[in-house]
Amino acid sequence: MADANNPHDAQFKAVVSDEDNVRSLMQMILPGEILANVDLSGIEVLPGEIASTDLASSFTDLLVRAPYGEGSLNVLYLYEHKSYEDKDVSIQLYRYMGNVWQRDSRCGVPCWPFVCVVVYHGEKEWSAGTELRERIPVPDEVIPYFPNFRFELFEASKVDMGKVVGKPSFRIMIYLWSQRSATDRKSVIRSAFEILAGGCSPLEMQLHINYIVQVEDVEPDDVVKLARESKLERGVEVVMSTYEKIRQAAKEEGLEEGREEGREEGLAEGFERGLVLAVEVRFGKEGLDSIASIRESRNISVLGKVQDALRKAKDIAEFRTLLGSIR
Repeated sequence: MADANNPHDAQFKAVVSDEDNVRSLMQMILPGEILANVDLSGIEVLPGEIASTDLASSFTDLLVRAPYGEGSLNVLYLYEHKSYEDKDVSIQLYRYMGNVWQRDSRCGVPCWPFVCVVVYHGEKEWSAGTELRERIPVPDEVIPYFPNFRFELFEASKVDMGKVVGKPSFRIMIYLWSQRSATDRKSVIRSAFEILAGGCSPLEMQLHINYIVQVEDVEPDDVVKLARESKLERGVEVVMSTYEKIRQAAKEEGLEEGREEGREEGLAEGFERGLVLAVEVRFGKEGLDSIASIRESRNISVLGKVQDALRKAKDIAEFRTLLGSIR
């Protein structure tokens, strides 16, 4: 799971904190033969923290338990949300399942089967496979001994928005995911604001506008204008407030001053701190790991190029690619 500071994760976790949105997600993603046996009225969202044998903890994006069939069977639904392609996600899911089974066995409660789902909204088509044995090559004679499993893959870029039902907050999340590769970003934002105007609460409006501001490469004045055109007056206030907070944070951390007066060591340090903050807010721990070797130099010219890469990148994969040309 990506760092909680990642705006993609923050949006997903906030939306699925509403059980109605969880039901909408399950109805949209689960195969028909499984969905037909699930009692959606009895779903229970479980804690996402899972302790492992080494006393460390792992965090899943969404873990749901629901009655299955006519007997006393429950099935656990494990959702992992990815904004970039991850070839190790099957290993990650397998570890989650083992930790849950071990925890439940020690507590004397039943161990239930899992249906794993990867929710993916990267710009490129998923090519990392959907089975554990696609990640770990297995000789034919070893297959009977290998604990293979597969996960259900939901690619947002292939969704038909005409078939997406649910609350406005859920629909806007799916819409924004489905439009990651669209070139006309202003049209995407305008349509998103129109969905917001259809009945989101103030907190939901702030959540999605914060997300748009953080991930979209569109000038602030244009975003404000689009909010006004969509008759989203409360949204105009949120947009302006969000941009002001970002600008102020950058100023306080020396980001703006550092670029203008980079010759002075103190400002170079401030620029570096501000850039680290911006990268962490956008891409979490993965972003920080990507710039670890670069930030040590405190070279204003290099840090400026990293800032440019941060502004251009639409996801962590593109950010890493842009960083590769700097080194």
